[in-house]
Amino acid sequence: MIQAHAGGAGAREIGRTGFRLARCRQSFGASRGIALATKNTLPGIDAFPDIARGLVDVEEALTDTVLVADPSISETTSYLLKAGGKRVRPALVLLGSKFGDSIGESAIDAAVAVELIHLGSLYHDDVIDESDTRRGLPSVNANWNNTIAILAGDFLLSKASEIGARLGREASELLARTLGDLVKGELRELTNAYNLESGLDDYWHVIENKTAALISASARLGGMVGGTSQQVTNDLAEYGFRIGIVFQIADDLLDLVSTEEEIGKPPGIDLVEGTYTLPVIHGLNGPNGDQLGKLLTPFTPAADGSRRNEIGDAELTEIRDLLRESGSITYAMDQAREHLAAADQALARLPANPVRDALEAMGEFILARVPLPS
Repeated sequence: MIQAHAGGAGAREIGRTGFRLARCRQSFGASRGIALATKNTLPGIDAFPDIARGLVDVEEALTDTVLVADPSISETTSYLLKAGGKRVRPALVLLGSKFGDSIGESAIDAAVAVELIHLGSLYHDDVIDESDTRRGLPSVNANWNNTIAILAGDFLLSKASEIGARLGREASELLARTLGDLVKGELRELTNAYNLESGLDDYWHVIENKTAALISASARLGGMVGGTSQQVTNDLAEYGFRIGIVFQIADDLLDLVSTEEEIGKPPGIDLVEGTYTLPVIHGLNGPNGDQLGKLLTPFTPAADGSRRNEIGDAELTEIRDLLRESGSITYAMDQAREHLAAADQALARLPANPVRDALEAMGEFILARVPLPS
């Protein structure tokens, strides 16, 4: 079930000291080649000019936030920002705020804060996973080193905390609690790495904390800064929680069934890192579990931590085919559809309007990304 995150309306509009949109970008950000990822591919966003403008403002504010006087620091803190992204979390903040007041500076601030937490966590994830690429680019740890990647991620998280403080105690506590959830999810994932006996309870704990918590907080923050009722804020948070689960299951499936060109990183990374996701856990507990376990065992690190083997195209294809034959990929898709239906139930409790329609389309879009093998 969704965690009882604090919510409520009335997050006040707070002027930003030294945090003006696009003001310093012309003289600072643009001169350093920071390209704004203003083209949003999420469905329905273009129907709301104020949200489209708001996402441009968010992008400019992100640029202003990550750039500092020291170019060597700015180069690393802005690195993933330049790679762009769908900005799902900021979009949820802005959409949620439209159930209340018009989009103001508090909504922009909240959207920036959740994206900074997301970006900061990606820097840390790449160190933990020893990833070489991220969004089609060399990862920060590969481009520089682990220490720089960790510190750059810490910097982004510190800026999110600073913005949260401006939004008020309730928002600040929500962001801090959500960051703690991310850490809890990551820790459970790490402690279960390469565990062939890992169960579904472990999986749900990981994705509810590592992914769904931040997406839920994004939707909740939108309601809070928009001044919506407590019930609307709670329903937005429930929607975000369910969509977060759908988002992660879709990502887990993409890692198994997609190509590097489609997802911007080599497929099978979860298997290499011993992160056994929903279809894999289902397969391990099915009638072909022993066969799947034998396929995965050679990739378990040796006692000294060194990897024994890497998963190549042939091995990934064999694992993928076995999961498909076991019905595990279909099972994962069915679970995602169940949570998408739960998200729609939360939406049904919200006022009927075009914003609600856009949120419904967003959920369908997230799941439709998965190209199921024939």
